[in-house]
Amino acid sequence: MALEDTVVIPIDAETFQEKLGSSDPMAYMFLRVIAGRYRWALRRALDNQNINSSKTMMMGGMDTRYMRVRESAISRLRIEQDLQEAIEKDQFVVYYQPIVTMTTGVIAGFEALLRWNHPERGIIAPGEFVGVAEESGLIIPIGSWVIEKACEDLPRFQDVFNQNFLGQPELFMSVNVSPKQIDKLSKLDRLKAILDTHGTDPGNIKLEITEDLLVTSPELAVLALDKIKATGVELALDDFGTGYSSMSYLHRFPLDVLKIDRTFINAVNSEEKGLEIVQGIIGLARALRMQVVAEGVEDLETLNKIRHLDCDYLQGFFASKPWPLEAMLASLARHCRSRAKALAEQPMVG
Repeated sequence: MALEDTVVIPIDAETFQEKLGSSDPMAYMFLRVIAGRYRWALRRALDNQNINSSKTMMMGGMDTRYMRVRESAISRLRIEQDLQEAIEKDQFVVYYQPIVTMTTGVIAGFEALLRWNHPERGIIAPGEFVGVAEESGLIIPIGSWVIEKACEDLPRFQDVFNQNFLGQPELFMSVNVSPKQIDKLSKLDRLKAILDTHGTDPGNIKLEITEDLLVTSPELAVLALDKIKATGVELALDDFGTGYSSMSYLHRFPLDVLKIDRTFINAVNSEEKGLEIVQGIIGLARALRMQVVAEGVEDLETLNKIRHLDCDYLQGFFASKPWPLEAMLASLARHCRSRAKALAEQPMVG
């Protein structure tokens, strides 16, 4: 307990890393040694705690509920340590999933999807670690890395596209960003530096946010998103309909794209009003001059039901699963050659 009035200043992981990186080289080296030994000691302590807790449980001397809470806390600490190590050892990878034009079937862009290539567990989906990354602040350096990697890889996709399928619009790249990243990105220095470094046209980058950001801090969200939008990048609302309903104030935000969540898309085959709901969401997006992406399209039956609803793009396993860079580049080349041939064989009108 503080003995007098105290101001607590939170320092996130990125800010600490920035200060550490610009410090005196001797101080930097000294702090790295201390941090390394601290992580080593903490890991040993956690391992010993696990052994001791197992013995205690066998003796029946510890409350089961307390143990569950304790083990959950230990597990979270371990994930946070492993995430820090993953950043240092470059263990993250990006998978890419195509976003396809509804009317032509031609790939229009990709979504960059984060994966963790764990040395023991293999590829881990973000659902298992993003929550801890957000709570610890590690999502900020991880998220910046994903944006940078997407900008770095986009020209390779564009080169394959141009070599095999001339005369088509430039590809775009969508990247998910967390609410904690938005404040950092709105300061613009980091975002502009990434775009400038890779010569990326801002108009070809779409940053995807979720409804939670719009609901929890709407006033701050408007200010931050306006600043980001001023750079020329586009903004997409991901998983629309899964969070709090934002229909009543969606018009307040500078959004360009609305992505209909897969639960609504899947419902067109299983629920009586499913198709009407999707049609209503598309109508709302059109009224707000937003493009629309149908997420989670996994079969031809679903595609046939939504293809005439004025939806711009589809995304899902029916088009392609997410793949690592090299595999997706090869898939894109095959796709371009196939679509170019199909269009060339179409009869001319008139």
